Amino acid sequence: MSASGSHYENKHRGQKKHGFKSYADFNFFTRKRLLKLGSLQYMKCLMIVLVINLLVFLYLIYAHNLFSLDQYVLSANGASQYYREDAQHLLLAKEVTVIIREFEDFENRVNKTVKNFKWISPFMTVIIVADNIPYPPMAVNFSQTVRFVNLQLHPMLENPTDTLKRMITTPYTLFIPDGTNITRSYALLQAVRNMKTRKLIKALAIPIGYEKLTCPGMDVHLRSWSVDFTNFVGGEGMCDYVQGSHALLMSTSDLFQLTSPFERPLYVSLYMQLTLRRWKTGIYTGEVFTPKTIFKNFKSEWKHKHMEELRLESTMKKFEIKKVSYDKQKVIYYGCTKETERCFGTVVNSMPEFLYKGKWTPPCCLKAVRETARHVFNMLNKCSARYWLEGGSLLGAARQKDIIPWDYDVDIGVYREDLDYCKQFVTLKEKGSFTDEAGFHWEKATEGEFFRIHYSVVNRNHVDIFPFYSKSGIMTKNTWFKTHRQDTEFPEHYLKPLTKVEFIGMNVSAPNNIRQFLEYKFGKGVIENPRFPNSEMVVGG
Repeated sequence: MSASGSHYENKHRGQKKHGFKSYADFNFFTRKRLLKLGSLQYMKCLMIVLVINLLVFLYLIYAHNLFSLDQYVLSANGASQYYREDAQHLLLAKEVTVIIREFEDFENRVNKTVKNFKWISPFMTVIIVADNIPYPPMAVNFSQTVRFVNLQLHPMLENPTDTLKRMITTPYTLFIPDGTNITRSYALLQAVRNMKTRKLIKALAIPIGYEKLTCPGMDVHLRSWSVDFTNFVGGEGMCDYVQGSHALLMSTSDLFQLTSPFERPLYVSLYMQLTLRRWKTGIYTGEVFTPKTIFKNFKSEWKHKHMEELRLESTMKKFEIKKVSYDKQKVIYYGCTKETERCFGTVVNSMPEFLYKGKWTPPCCLKAVRETARHVFNMLNKCSARYWLEGGSLLGAARQKDIIPWDYDVDIGVYREDLDYCKQFVTLKEKGSFTDEAGFHWEKATEGEFFRIHYSVVNRNHVDIFPFYSKSGIMTKNTWFKTHRQDTEFPEHYLKPLTKVEFIGMNVSAPNNIRQFLEYKFGKGVIENPRFPNSEMVVGG
């Protein structure tokens, strides 16, 4: 069959199958069906295009919001208005630089914190400051406005503090803890404006979330190596120290007047330096920040707290703080112990090194001397030896019932003939030195005929015991110190009878008529008129 015949047969089969009366009807049906099929394809393509356009549109909204968010604010006359926040972002970026200092290498959310701040205020500079390069590495996208500064000194690099001074070009610096989210840029701008209006403060504490900030007192005593925290009622607008989770806003120029502005734990360090300068901190009440959970389990939380304790100890040692008391209920010492050497070396000409520097006896050393003295008093009472407080120790008891703040030992006189009543002195005669069951070390002094009881073999804070004997009614001994003006003979009637005086929390033996005895040794008015040894050499004395 020919091709034309086959084509003709097919046409007629289609006509018969669909009941068409003519070829024209069939042809019309065919064109209609093809058009219908084309419309379906066209609709599918159109839908795809619309979906793509919708996705692009949503992305553009997202991208636009990243750089310009509309905020609802109230104008001065109370009318509401909308405006683009681009100007706010630029203003905030010119006013504030954010510092993230408090975070842990082993677990943190620094990356998310940075992203949040850049989302809310994309032009603001954020600087991550660390003691060394964090490990594991942080997944932070660093840029011109997201920087990192390593505080570890390097002989070939610029001093890190100088680097930070160069980076921070804004008038204000904001310290935020890890896991802090900002709610909106306008809220932080309000806090900055609040800071500008409060002329009497040098820092502004901004609560994170609904944290209730408190304002305990903080007293820093460099001369006595101590810091005291006290409960303080009121005065929340003028604080020495702020307790509770918060960010801290400071003038950048004031920040770099501090000796160590980035020491950790950050807030303890900053508030100590602010307090020493008599600079006050205000508390802001607006809602600016929200907290986020950082640590996923108890182990990480415990490790963080342990690291904070180690950092606190390190900072206290750098600032030469050896005692911290919390409302007189809890006391922590950061100085010497029985296992370490005392905090000062050999004393030359009755002038200890710390006194020459204008400081008093380190509190950990005073603590060691008190413990040693109590141990010795209990021993002397137990063996019924006649003893009495001597020299500067008796003077301290008369003034304040304690060791004089710049004294570094306790002096005790004892009747020489009573030494054999005490097994410790018998042992010293036999061995020359020994350590008792409580860890105190006893020895014959090398400087003369007297005994010295040390806090331990290693820690040489001590008590001196001087054997006296009566000679024609005058108490004398075989060893004298020419540099000690009070080291002199005295009438025995001051010891007949002995009396009691309160000293270091105990009632201990003392001469009768204490004032007269002291004035005999030191001179008139000695109780009311304290003086340093070699006072003309004391720095600031």
